Amino acid sequence: MDQDLRFAWLVLARAHVLHSTHVRRVLLRLQSPQTLIDTIDQHNIPPAICQRIHTTQHTFDLAKEEQLLLQHQVQFLTWTDPRYPTLLKEIHDPPPLLFFKGTLPAADQVLISIVGSRRATSYGHLVAKRLAGDLTRHGFGIVSGLALGIDGDAHKATLEVGGYTIAVLAGGLDESHISPTFHVQLARDILASGGCLMSEQTIGTPSEPYQFPQRNRIVAGLSRAILIVEATLKSGSLISADCALSENREVCAVPGMITSDRSEGTHALIRQGATLVTCADDVLEVIDLEASQAAQVVSHSISTNPQDQSILDQLDHEPTLIDDLARTLAMPVTSLAGHLTLMELKRLVQILPGGYVVRAY
Repeated sequence: MDQDLRFAWLVLARAHVLHSTHVRRVLLRLQSPQTLIDTIDQHNIPPAICQRIHTTQHTFDLAKEEQLLLQHQVQFLTWTDPRYPTLLKEIHDPPPLLFFKGTLPAADQVLISIVGSRRATSYGHLVAKRLAGDLTRHGFGIVSGLALGIDGDAHKATLEVGGYTIAVLAGGLDESHISPTFHVQLARDILASGGCLMSEQTIGTPSEPYQFPQRNRIVAGLSRAILIVEATLKSGSLISADCALSENREVCAVPGMITSDRSEGTHALIRQGATLVTCADDVLEVIDLEASQAAQVVSHSISTNPQDQSILDQLDHEPTLIDDLARTLAMPVTSLAGHLTLMELKRLVQILPGGYVVRAY
């Protein structure tokens, strides 16, 4: 990306106008932040936003901003970048600019979001950890919001089994603005494990209340499905569920104790048609059903890539222990588990209880 383009994108980020639907619509039409800035007064954008862009443009120091990004090891990508997460790009309102630290998800990494109450019960903590750990063992990456309660449980359980996790923040990615401050160390652990921190806010941006619903659409948009573990009727987790529903993503919810207000939101979701989840296999079934419906339009004979074929060559219709297969192929178990999950979605293999796998045809 050339300097002029970086300047234009970072001016818009520093002016804090990229959340504006007016600005996003014009950006979609023009496909150029430079053109937007140069013609800002010609697009019926509210005067206050135009003034903010003008002021920032004339005081903005690109070298200083670049040094700030480098100091905090923060990178950014735009919605035209080939590295931009595919599913996130498909939502109706993707962030034009995404700041990140760490490792972006691989193109074939299937992500599941797990969110829920900040004031989780002991039951909620237990369930969130168990589901996050089990889904990670199946090769899924886990997305959440680094909040106290269920979010933190999901990240920690993923790290404990050596999995990949993304934390999406409402504010900037510099440590002084990570919220809650109690989870600064968790954010460090995520990065140290090869995970990722994401935000649409530039460095130095505090977390404001209005930014959390915007953050929630990214949490939902990154994932194939979202799983809610404990939520009140006014929980922000229900905003994430609404975002997922509006983008045709699967919404799953864990039933809870009928005496707890933190079960009211999840029970309401289940009544409205969310998939009731009691174990990781329930989530796998939802994802598999989705894949099956898509597969109806293609031939039963599926083309395989070389890695798929090398795995299939070691399998037959008798169950094979995944750990043994990993040793035979000289692959890390977590990498193999992720690849087998993708192959199961393609109807090439079937993963069985107990850590076994067989050919599907």
